[in-house]
Amino acid sequence: MAAATPSFKEELALLPMLKGESNFPMWTKRLRSFLKSKDLWSVVIADPGPNPTARIKKQMAEAGYAITMRIADFIHNGLVTEENEDNGYLIWKDVKDTYARYTTHRYTKCMTNWHAIKYEGKMLPFIRDIQDSLDAFASIAHPMPSKDVCSVIVSKLSHTRRALTDSFVFNADIMQNHLLLIARLKDVAEEEEEEPKRKERSAVALNNTRTRPPSGCRNGKHHPDATHPEATCWSLHPEMRPIRKPRQNPSQHHTSAPSNSVNSSAIPPVASQFEKPAFSHITTVIMLSVTPQTLPVVLDSGASHHMFNNMDFFTDTHACNTPISTGKNSADLVATLEGTASIMDSTGKIIQLPGSLYVPGLRLYHPSR
Repeated sequence: MAAATPSFKEELALLPMLKGESNFPMWTKRLRSFLKSKDLWSVVIADPGPNPTARIKKQMAEAGYAITMRIADFIHNGLVTEENEDNGYLIWKDVKDTYARYTTHRYTKCMTNWHAIKYEGKMLPFIRDIQDSLDAFASIAHPMPSKDVCSVIVSKLSHTRRALTDSFVFNADIMQNHLLLIARLKDVAEEEEEEPKRKERSAVALNNTRTRPPSGCRNGKHHPDATHPEATCWSLHPEMRPIRKPRQNPSQHHTSAPSNSVNSSAIPPVASQFEKPAFSHITTVIMLSVTPQTLPVVLDSGASHHMFNNMDFFTDTHACNTPISTGKNSADLVATLEGTASIMDSTGKIIQLPGSLYVPGLRLYHPSR
């Protein structure tokens, strides 16, 4: 079903009320558009003569009704009388004589308002003030030359928007057509209004961007971004997972765990990937050197390599470059040599540890069972 066409009275109710000189320019343009749409404008601006036809009389009555219904009460009595209430031509003439007639007072008032306009950081209010002032000049039949309007607008903006006005000064088309200049300023205003929205959208997008690291290995699957190889993945090999205990020393990147680690010989060494040691089992390391040296007690590592920071443990070595990942996911340690290390347990038995790593900067020795 097609929408019903608005009635004459419904459309008329959308027009503003005439309240005097303050809104006369805007009221005039709105009412003129309405009367033109109803084919009543011609009878308002043309004298019908002493003997108008019945059709003209009907049109003048409709136009008079439209005009009087949009005049505020406090000025209605001074404009509408019994002689002109049914004559749109006479009512319109009285309204124009009252508010649109050129006088020195009205011209001075228009000029005062024109020069009082200032740009205060917001382009849209500035444009609105300019257009309202130009409408006021037009309403008293004294429009300002377009070139003068352009010069005044640029002058008002040049104090704070010099870069913008410089782009206008050397454009002859803009400086001679104030409508073109105002249209360009509206484009600038739209860009300025859109900028905060763009920043807000960028901030929201940034906040919504995932910054957490990817989830680890779980449900029997190895995560490809994990810092350990598949060979030592606890999710794939749950029997390799040590039983954790509380930290022994918060300043050290290791924890203690019971002796359920697997034999390092069952785990193939991977020299090109990160290794994350999980420490367990207390072992005393005795250096096979004639130089007396007090060594600290260390914990057994659940990693695939034994790690030392002293070359005196090694019987043979070859170069390597293996990053070492600590318990806090730090990879600032690198093993530079790999070889066979020899240690002695508490019973005096010498143990050969092939595949051991020499890690400069390692705080403690980390043998692995």
